Amino acid sequence: MIRKNQQEERYLSFGQLNLITSSRFNWALLAAWTREYIHSVTHELRNIKEIGDRLYRVPVDFYNLVIPFVGKANADRVLNLTSLRMIVLMTIINAMKNNDVETVNTSTLRLYQIADELATFLAQINNRIYWKYN
Repeated sequence: MIRKNQQEERYLSFGQLNLITSSRFNWALLAAWTREYIHSVTHELRNIKEIGDRLYRVPVDFYNLVIPFVGKANADRVLNLTSLRMIVLMTIINAMKNNDVETVNTSTLRLYQIADELATFLAQINNRIYWKYN
């Protein structure tokens, strides 16, 4: 209980700090592997499949991070949406390389739909303080 002249202490627990650090690390991995995939596709390198496989594993890392907080069923939905996001992102990159404007446009719209679905879902399962739709 907080009394009239007493300030509420606000601090992060060790677990919360680890969650933040791990989340940031996963976002950095996503950016790094996405960049590497774009580089491999545009330069037609032989490691495209390996890089694509590693990029596709990033959602599993995020899944493992959120499962203790949202439960298996909700984490499965997050994994599904983030994995689908990776597939669509890779489709866009390949379509851009092949000058397939129609696929780029339709896949970009799908990417926005997935982002909206994920934002809505995360806001529904944890609307208190962690994920808000906006």
